[in-house]
Amino acid sequence: MFFEVSIKETREKAYKASHPGRAGAKTTFRQNTTARFQLSWKLRNHVVKDAGASDGCFPLITNDWAMTPGEILEVYKYQPNLERRHHQLKSGQAVAPVF
Repeated sequence: MFFEVSIKETREKAYKASHPGRAGAKTTFRQNTTARFQLSWKLRNHVVKDAGASDGCFPLITNDWAMTPGEILEVYKYQPNLERRHHQLKSGQAVAPVF
């Protein structure tokens, strides 16, 4: 996680008269306590820096041991063209009649 989160709870006290109307000498009050939560966070710079070092890098996995890393990258970059061609062959619009 890129940041540390902390939650701080504070209790607020409020007093309210126990009956409606004006407060007098014999008025009693009720104490209401309300919980308030404050959320704070701190950015963890070392985690962001570590994640940024590998940003944009992704593994290319193959089972062909004869290919060099450059050849694997070329095959990967050609993949959208190959998939588009496969899509055209699957649809009946782009293929000419065989017979």
